[in-house]
Amino acid sequence: MKTNDNISYYCFNHACKGSIYNSNSVLIIDLPLNSRTLNNSHYCVLCNSKLVSLIDIEIKQTLGENAVMSEDYLKHSFLS
Repeated sequence: MKTNDNISYYCFNHACKGSIYNSNSVLIIDLPLNSRTLNNSHYCVLCNSKLVSLIDIEIKQTLGENAVMSEDYLKHSFLS
């Protein structure tokens, strides 16, 4: 992995002007791809909703739609 790799986070709040549902004004937050970024929650600056990354979506799809991802699970899975 390159040291300059980033991970993008998106807002999924339908009511937010910066969410993915507003393609004209979608707000994409790029953060460095590292354990600190993956272990912390990130929030939309416009609506304060929790941001979601594609990695979060892939994990949820892998575990199943009804799976609950705890912070501890994410912390240990990315650091091991």
